[in-house]
Amino acid sequence: MRGFRIDAIRASLMTNRISQQNDEISLQSTTQTTMANTRNAYWDLVFAIQAVEAAQNSLDISSKLVQDNQARVEIGTLAPIDIKSAEAEQANRRLTLVQAQATVRTSELALKRLIVSGTDDPMWGASINPVDRPAATPEPINVDAAITRALRERTDLQQSLNNLKISDINLRNQVELTRPQLDLLGSYGLSGVGGTQFVRSSSLGGTVTETIPSGYLSALNTLGRFNLPAWNMQVNLAIPLGQSSAQANVARSKLSLEQSNANLKALQLQIATDVANAALTVQSSLESVQASAKARELAKDKLDAMQSKFDVGMSTNYEVVQAQRDFADAQNNELRSLLNYRKALVNFETVQTVGTRGVGAAVGGTTTTGGTTTTGGTTGGGGL
Repeated sequence: MRGFRIDAIRASLMTNRISQQNDEISLQSTTQTTMANTRNAYWDLVFAIQAVEAAQNSLDISSKLVQDNQARVEIGTLAPIDIKSAEAEQANRRLTLVQAQATVRTSELALKRLIVSGTDDPMWGASINPVDRPAATPEPINVDAAITRALRERTDLQQSLNNLKISDINLRNQVELTRPQLDLLGSYGLSGVGGTQFVRSSSLGGTVTETIPSGYLSALNTLGRFNLPAWNMQVNLAIPLGQSSAQANVARSKLSLEQSNANLKALQLQIATDVANAALTVQSSLESVQASAKARELAKDKLDAMQSKFDVGMSTNYEVVQAQRDFADAQNNELRSLLNYRKALVNFETVQTVGTRGVGAAVGGTTTTGGTTTTGGTTGGGGL
């Protein structure tokens, strides 16, 4: 009958335990998200430092062209006007270097914000010099195993399962309220009698023939001897009639539980899709790294060829400057592709344990390279 299997107190106790588990899962999700964001911030700093190196290399190449052109102007083999394009390119490369150095400082502050405890932390005033460099070597990706792990460890799925348990407990409690209520009440008590007793000759108004003294101790003595026990038994039966509000609550809860089950299946499908998309992003990012590395090699060969032809008078100063720009862009593209690959690896690892909304670096993020801002890059993620 009602309240035999479960009641409001037991339901509250069980739901509070599950809510505590959800809080612990939220803490775990926050920890993993912070770790992923820290790794992404580390790779952003590494990328910014390498962008400075690439910008410095481009500046050195453009400065050498300016020096060579000045020498040619002095010996009369080059018109003075031709040196202006080389000087303009040198100024642009110097500006790119300044912007890249500013990006390094910004990226370093972003990383410190994630790893220091406050401004009084000694690391806050220190300079961070990353030791690891992003490797372009392919890492094995097992999509099926990753999906299995995500369906087992994803924090949002675990919380959804716990919420289903809470809904089921509440439904059981509401079903219990629709049952007949049978209460058995019993009581047992003792009485103590004290005070002077008068014995009369007749039952009504007779003369007192005897006096029996008694007091407080006599009352306690009566209690101790169980001389005057009192018993009480009571049975209460309540049967709900018609369509009660409790039955309506049960119907609504059942419908809500069915919707939650459908949403859970949709979430499982979404999780599998997230992991598969993250794996595809890793693969496409790796292909971009390989393609950009080949493009950078070809751009370097083209620059060397143009410089050689310019030395013998077979190419113009403009063609050399254009080749320098192409090589600098190819260097930046390779660095950006390598950064996106490392972040894609972090995202692939994180999406197996944390919901996609938990990762700070998301698809369509903004990447700054050598003074150039690019929006819509590959997803965040990556691992040290």
